[in-house]
Amino acid sequence: MFTGKHLGDALAAAIKLKGVSKADVARHFNVKPPSVQGWIKYGRISKAHLPRLFAYFSDVVGLEHWGLTEPNFLISEAKREKEISGDKTSKSLLIPSREKILLGLFASMSKDEQDELIYAIQQKQYYDKRVKKLLAVRKNQDEQQGKARQETELDSESWEIEGVVGDLSDLRRRQVKRSKKAG
Repeated sequence: MFTGKHLGDALAAAIKLKGVSKADVARHFNVKPPSVQGWIKYGRISKAHLPRLFAYFSDVVGLEHWGLTEPNFLISEAKREKEISGDKTSKSLLIPSREKILLGLFASMSKDEQDELIYAIQQKQYYDKRVKKLLAVRKNQDEQQGKARQETELDSESWEIEGVVGDLSDLRRRQVKRSKKAG
């Protein structure tokens, strides 16, 4: 990856290609415009901003613009694929720019940082699955409670109906008794 003046020049060129101002870039990164000017002049940008910087300009420049190259494992895999298939164009090199950014950043990390990132992603996936499972259980419980409520309501309605039918039966019996007495 470029550093110093080369990185600053790359940033200035990317700003020009994207057709945005330094103030636009500053707003995007929640920094003051003089910070962006310093990035360009001295080529010193916080590591925390690099992923967003690459992503922000990915529509106009690729990783090579920042002095990043394909990680070695991709190139060797592409060669292996070429040898196997005999194809002149390798599909491994046709990776979307967002993935290239991630791979470039990953390749630039130390082994410990890579391990921490992998662990954090695995933890996120684990907890996402747990939350999804718990939400499904909760939804199922809510549906069962809803059915139980409906059954309770039906039971109470049936008691009401039975009561009305009983009242009607009593009324009918009284009418029959009256008509027998009258007749």
